[in-house]
Amino acid sequence: MESVRIRKQIIPLLLLSLLIFFGSISSAYAATYYVAGDTGSDSYTSTQAQDTATPWLTIQKAADTMVAGDTVNVKGGLVYAANNNCESARAVICLTRSGEVNNDIQYQPWSGTGSPVIDGAGSTKGFSFTSNSSCISHISINGFVIKNSTYAIELGGAGNIVSNNIVYDQERGDSSFTLGIYSHTYYCAPDISIYNNTIYNKYLGVHIDGGDAIIKNNILYGNVDGIGVNSSNINNVTIDYNDAFNSVSANYSTA
Repeated sequence: MESVRIRKQIIPLLLLSLLIFFGSISSAYAATYYVAGDTGSDSYTSTQAQDTATPWLTIQKAADTMVAGDTVNVKGGLVYAANNNCESARAVICLTRSGEVNNDIQYQPWSGTGSPVIDGAGSTKGFSFTSNSSCISHISINGFVIKNSTYAIELGGAGNIVSNNIVYDQERGDSSFTLGIYSHTYYCAPDISIYNNTIYNKYLGVHIDGGDAIIKNNILYGNVDGIGVNSSNINNVTIDYNDAFNSVSANYSTA
């Protein structure tokens, strides 16, 4: 009987050890890439782009390469504009790959260089999905300035995080439908967390089309609508500690 009890104790311990082992392998293989819009080159290999001396030129190159757990550090103080690498300039960055639970794909500034500027030039999106990747999930977008875009950040999958970004248009277009942060439900049940962003001069600052959302500690001003929620498609939405003011129509709205 003693040997039976020992075996019962050993099996769970072995399973736990295997889970820890494979989890550590996943973390160990997570890569950090660098992008510099002035000195980089997309001809560098993925190994070279993990060295600050040999960064890629475009964020799109990183977006097409990264897998779950990877991070791209984007050089700040530079403007990144649309190019034909993303579905004929559909967006400055087309998000083509998803992360996984507890292993987001992370877009963030290169430490010590300031904030990267994403410029949609009034006609393209900032960060967006593609026609083949509308349910992109587990993406983290943190610390960018995104200006003059039709949609600054457009996401539709699960577990996405948008934080510490500044989103604006040079002039508010009251008759043009421009969005700051948009969580859509075209083909997905979205789940998004939106924290600590500043959004102004957009038609809609934040718009949640359905699913789940947490919207906290954002500043929104000078938009036509501040925070809008499509109540017919919503599951759970938390809206707390935001500062929305000087909206033309409504600081908060539901439809």
